[in-house]
Amino acid sequence: MIPRRGLHGLCLALWLSPAASAQSPTDPRAVLDNAIRALGGESYLQVQDMRLEGRFFQFQRGQLIGGEVFIDYIQFPDKERTEFGNESEIVRINNGVQGWNVDDGDVVEQLPEQIDTFWEEFKVSLDYLLRFGMDNPGTTLQYLGRDMLDFKRVDILEMRDDDRTRITLYLERDTGLVVKKSVRRLEDPAVHDEVYSNFHEIQNVLTPLLIDRYTDGLKTMEIRFEEVSYNNAFPDRLFIEPVRR
Repeated sequence: MIPRRGLHGLCLALWLSPAASAQSPTDPRAVLDNAIRALGGESYLQVQDMRLEGRFFQFQRGQLIGGEVFIDYIQFPDKERTEFGNESEIVRINNGVQGWNVDDGDVVEQLPEQIDTFWEEFKVSLDYLLRFGMDNPGTTLQYLGRDMLDFKRVDILEMRDDDRTRITLYLERDTGLVVKKSVRRLEDPAVHDEVYSNFHEIQNVLTPLLIDRYTDGLKTMEIRFEEVSYNNAFPDRLFIEPVRR
């Protein structure tokens, strides 16, 4: 089964209310900058594109219902191509306000609502947020305090974009790494979580090779990356409309 949501563009953890800090106010931008340094600093910020290969597993009501291999090509700031299956039988391509679905060679233009969904997911992906999120007009950043998450001390930041979407980041205090992200949309009562783990250094960028997704605390997807590379200089043809049969 192919997921409706994008793979990136990518909780059983303890969910506790942010504790009020008794110390002097903490600069949220300094906390965010520390997270970027932990991920690789300038090496992280200078990433222009990503190639991610692996396998995802889908869950429903806690039960495994399917999975598939995939290759994901991302070129910032707004391009993504995801190929599903060993022979790339199904392909999704998004390039700004354009998009196409390819199924066994048949090419269909994405509907406007499908393109909107892609962008809604892409712009709250961790890699986009940390590289571009704070540059978007109307985005705000607030420090909410400190707490415990899965027995780890964390700092908590909240970002709000121009759509009033609330993105909460949980950063491990010992390492600075973002270990969890929660998204709450204005017109969606559900809470969508991503939990990041199994970090490995790849081309000077600390990369989570395991991402678990949850909706209202129930696991919906597990993404395992087997190969990751950065700054591949992808050819333009990856992100344009394929030749129709």
